Amino acid sequence: MRCCCVVAFMLVACHGQPTSPRGGLEVTAAVAPSVFRVGEAVTVTVVVANRADEPRTIETSVCEPFQVTTTGGTVVGPAGRICTAMSVQKTLVPGEQFVFVTTWSGDARSAVPTSPPAFLAPGTYLVHGLAPLRTFRSAPVTIQVIP
Repeated sequence: MRCCCVVAFMLVACHGQPTSPRGGLEVTAAVAPSVFRVGEAVTVTVVVANRADEPRTIETSVCEPFQVTTTGGTVVGPAGRICTAMSVQKTLVPGEQFVFVTTWSGDARSAVPTSPPAFLAPGTYLVHGLAPLRTFRSAPVTIQVIP
């Protein structure tokens, strides 16, 4: 009985919080162009919108607001970067959105951070927008890397 009360309390306490799946945040991603050559720069746009009826706070200082996966789900990009741990929060009022825009050249993750830069091999990949602190992930956007 005590366990059920604790679980019920946790569900009520977490309802509507930004880390809850029902927190009212919607994340979308876009890549332009979606078909590009190895090493070519593209623009990745990630939009976080507050669809709740009350304010929500997000982190706006993410190093990369997206991740790239194979169609099987393995994370392959972007390459790791040095970024500050400084946290900048932004409170979104209902209906407000925050737009992250970054340029990406198709660089890939490597097993060793000190390895020379590598790029994704030609193929089909999925891009997911991330926010805040990678708690929410957008629906995937398909990209095609060509030789």
